[in-house]
Amino acid sequence: MFAWTSHGTELKRFTRQPITRAAIAVMLLIPLLYGAMYVWAFWDPTTHLNDLPVALVNADVASTDDDGKPQHYGQDVVEELVDHNDIGWVLTDAASAEAGVNAGRYYFTVTVPADFSARINSLGRDDPKAAQIEVSYDDSNSFLASTLGKSAMSEVQKAVREKVSKEAVDTLLVGVGDARDGFNKASDGAFTLSDGLTEAADGSDKLNVGATQLAAGAAQLAAGSTDLDLGANQLTDKLGDYVTGVSTAATGAQQVSDGAANLTALTDGLAQASDTTTGAPALAAGVAELSTSLNSLSSGIANFATGASGFATGSGSWVAGAQSWRTGAYAATGGSLSAATSELADGASSLAAATSPGSAVAQSNAAVRAGDAALAGDLGDINDQITAATKLIDSDPEAAKALLAKAHAELAGAKTSATSLASAADHVGDGISAAHSGAVDLAAGATALDSGWAKIHSALAPEADLGKGLDGLAAGQQKLAVAAPQLASGAAQLADPATAAKVTALNQGAAKLSAALTTMSTAAADPTAGVPALQAGARALAAGFTAADPEKGLVSGAKALRAGAATLAEGLDQANTGAAKLSSGSAILAASTPELAAGLSDAQAGADKLGTRLADGAAEIPADSATLRTQRAEAVATPVSVAASHVWQADSWGEGFAPFFIPLALWVGALITWLLLRPLQTRALMTSVNGFRMAWGSLNSALLLSVGQVVIMLSVMHFAIGLNPKNVVATIAFTLLTAAAFFALQQFFQVTLGSAVGKVVIIVLLMVQLASAGGTYPIQTTPSFLQAISPYLPMTYVVNGLRESITGGIETRFWVSVAVLLAIFVVSLAATSIASARKRVWTMSRLHPALSI
Repeated sequence: MFAWTSHGTELKRFTRQPITRAAIAVMLLIPLLYGAMYVWAFWDPTTHLNDLPVALVNADVASTDDDGKPQHYGQDVVEELVDHNDIGWVLTDAASAEAGVNAGRYYFTVTVPADFSARINSLGRDDPKAAQIEVSYDDSNSFLASTLGKSAMSEVQKAVREKVSKEAVDTLLVGVGDARDGFNKASDGAFTLSDGLTEAADGSDKLNVGATQLAAGAAQLAAGSTDLDLGANQLTDKLGDYVTGVSTAATGAQQVSDGAANLTALTDGLAQASDTTTGAPALAAGVAELSTSLNSLSSGIANFATGASGFATGSGSWVAGAQSWRTGAYAATGGSLSAATSELADGASSLAAATSPGSAVAQSNAAVRAGDAALAGDLGDINDQITAATKLIDSDPEAAKALLAKAHAELAGAKTSATSLASAADHVGDGISAAHSGAVDLAAGATALDSGWAKIHSALAPEADLGKGLDGLAAGQQKLAVAAPQLASGAAQLADPATAAKVTALNQGAAKLSAALTTMSTAAADPTAGVPALQAGARALAAGFTAADPEKGLVSGAKALRAGAATLAEGLDQANTGAAKLSSGSAILAASTPELAAGLSDAQAGADKLGTRLADGAAEIPADSATLRTQRAEAVATPVSVAASHVWQADSWGEGFAPFFIPLALWVGALITWLLLRPLQTRALMTSVNGFRMAWGSLNSALLLSVGQVVIMLSVMHFAIGLNPKNVVATIAFTLLTAAAFFALQQFFQVTLGSAVGKVVIIVLLMVQLASAGGTYPIQTTPSFLQAISPYLPMTYVVNGLRESITGGIETRFWVSVAVLLAIFVVSLAATSIASARKRVWTMSRLHPALSI
């Protein structure tokens, strides 16, 4: 059979006897004891801090607050701590607490000092001071207990803040005291800005209405000026035709006048012809000439008479209307219309200057934007500071939550209002820019229109060409009105058919001169009857067209009217251009004023809201000096501080855990020693010496080795590692006593229970002591079973004694530990002596033990 497939005889021999079978069980359970016990002992010691005894002393004296009420903040804190039950608080007085810490009944002491309430009340006064909680630690009780206590003090501070958070958080707002003056100034400025914006909003409303009306009127003016310009151009063109017609009429009038003169000569001839003696020859010549003249004159006299009459009537109406139009236009362009246009130009220029980038309005708006942006940034910084200060308080009490939430809301609201004001200022700026652009165009158009009105007014003046021409036309038209009826009457007589028939008869009867003299005389009298009237009308008509005064003739007046009309057309062109610009500028102004009004309205609302919030915020901020603000901020940042002190303090973690590792080393050292040395000498059993001598004879050799172990171990710890016990002699002596007690105790187990069983018990006892000695975590944080057996195990007293000799002073616990270890040494030696005396009887089991180690 292969060796690795056979269990051999080793395991089989462990099944022969109960003791060997128990040894198998022990071998199986040793790892479980080591692993499970340690995990169980140190599973979660921090959850058992409420079992850790800590002295709580309330020495606080009541203090009167600002309302005259006595406040007992210390008592409130104590009640809060006890209610929380985070630590095993034991209410006591200062003397009992000190004695309890020295005796190890309390791990440390927490004291609420006498001035605790007074310091809390001072946070809102002129001399703010943070309150203090006094903590006194003693590492000689337990190094980790002090460490856990320091962590537990965060709970103390939390409980304190839960009670005093209202005062602390109220004072927290003082941290923004440097903004008080700025808030007040900003509040005043915001209200002033609100008042100004209110007036500006009213003005912008009126400006909006006026701009709308102005835009409509400017549009109508532009349309009317365009029509007027077109009519003036047409008038200029038609006046050319009119001047040509008047010149032609003047020529015809002259011809009529000449014809009338010829008729006068004919009349004279007919008078001579009536003389039978001398008139016959002349009559013959006159008749021939009359025939020619009447034929020439009669061909156009009827048409001319009709046209002259109509021209006289129409020109009279036109001249009257033209003079009335010139008089009204002259008065309008030189009076209300010119004044209104000038005022419009001045107002538009003033508006353009007032809304220009460098104007006071634009600069004020820019200053509002800049100041508001800076204010919004300051408010954001203040909000961040409050958030950071909240984290520094490191607590979450409901009162603090409410107050800080209110502070956050106020500052956030102010910041939002500042942002809204900035946005409104942007709208105002945009409206100002748009209004400025429209005002510039409006000013240009109004200036051009005013210049056009001036030219039109100049052209319509009585002394101008147009006025003179109309005056000349009026004078000529009056003469024409008188001559036209005469001309029409004479022409009617000349054009009479009877007269024409008679002239024809006169011409045909020239041969019958003698027989027809009487008839001719009668006929001649009839045709010449209208000649005087025709002659007078023709002369008047010619005089109306071409008067002796060059400026009063109809032809001269027409030419002057044409020149004046050209000047009027030029002025109207310029007025039309100005009216177009005026219409465009007023339209832009009318479109921009609603935006300006809306921006001013938003700015007004934002300024009111900001001013209110800033005033409220400023009213809540104390007016502290810079030094006082700094002092108050420091006090509020840490409203409750921990004033820690140590009765005895370990220099390092190594020193804190040395009282635990030294007995562990000595216990293992004793076990190894007894593996090499015999707990009881066999030779001594063969003699007659008593049991004590047999026990001491084996123990003294082990004790000699234990001295060497202690000296070497402590020397290396001190010189190589740096362990510096507070009491060197006590530490060395106590360590030697510990080694002696361990050696004696282990000797007892091996002599009494046998070598193998005794060593197993020693190993198991080591594991139990490591978990229950309180060398790491306080024993109160371990399971109750370990707490129950801890007072009955030697390592518990070794840890307590070494803590006082290494870290602290020599107190009662040290001497108790010395007494316990001496008792263990003496009792173990005595029990070993008794057991050794009984070992003189030999049995087969002793000669051949079933199990040996």
